[in-house]
Amino acid sequence: MKTFIVAIIAFIAGAILVRPFLKHGENAEPPAAKEESAAVETNENGIVKLTLEKQTLIGLQVASPEAVEMTPEVTGFGRVIDPAGLIAAVSESEMAQAALNASKKEFDRLNILHQQNQNVSTRVLETAEAVLKRDQLAAEAFRLKILNVWGRVILDHSDLGGFVRSLAEQTNALVRIDLTLTDTLDVIPKEALLSRIVGEEPPVQGLFISRLSSVDPQAQGQSLLFLVHEKPGEWPIGSAVVAHLRKEGVPVRGFIVPRPAVIRSQGVAWIYTRRGPDAFMRSEIETDWPAAKGWFVTNGVAGTNKIVVQGAQIILSQELNASGQPAGLRD
Repeated sequence: MKTFIVAIIAFIAGAILVRPFLKHGENAEPPAAKEESAAVETNENGIVKLTLEKQTLIGLQVASPEAVEMTPEVTGFGRVIDPAGLIAAVSESEMAQAALNASKKEFDRLNILHQQNQNVSTRVLETAEAVLKRDQLAAEAFRLKILNVWGRVILDHSDLGGFVRSLAEQTNALVRIDLTLTDTLDVIPKEALLSRIVGEEPPVQGLFISRLSSVDPQAQGQSLLFLVHEKPGEWPIGSAVVAHLRKEGVPVRGFIVPRPAVIRSQGVAWIYTRRGPDAFMRSEIETDWPAAKGWFVTNGVAGTNKIVVQGAQIILSQELNASGQPAGLRD
């Protein structure tokens, strides 16, 4: 009996001694996690520290922003329009022109025969003349319809049939842009930067074609027609588009932030700038002014900054993983 009691006491004592070691083992951080935490540090000021080894691993690159001057811009909104109406109007115009050519040839033939007294009565000639007049009016009506809706540039196109065919095949696209009354332009620029509202694709150049005779019921400003050559097949009919048109005025000084440097989170645009050999600071920028190479920024960026142009998205991911939800990114 004494032996049994001694065994129980020994078992309980052993359990008490082993428990702290088991608890310590459960809370121990895996080696990989410790290594990751050492490679990435973050604080409440939006500064992330990355070891040089980590920077090399993610292929991090920095560059100074390009100092430029840009003229003021007007922003307009519109959509990729359906070319079916133009295609139908051009088709009707071409058929009317073909009918006109045929009736003119018939009238000329009958007129010659009538003058030569070859059994062509005046009545037959007058009937042919009436048909010719009707076809002339029809052809002119279709031309005026194209002029009124689409403008003279399209009406006088050297290859109008080929042009509308390119629209049908989506090798070109037409974009209608509407301006507000307060943004009326005295001189329309020959080009505009166009971008789809949905997505992050770089803007493309739109070539100005003509002013449209109709206005948007809400905007009530100028309505402009632009032609897109670059990847028009990626611009589905009806897509919402924003346009930036330069206007006359004093140039504004600022910097171009490359597009790969800009990351987005919680609906805000951010960049990372180097603040030391292993420190990078996250700051917010405005992306209201697109440029061909990125974004034109007038505030929050200096020429001495070294902006992360490759690896910014990875830094943000590392920051989120290291600190949960960093300052400025909380809902």
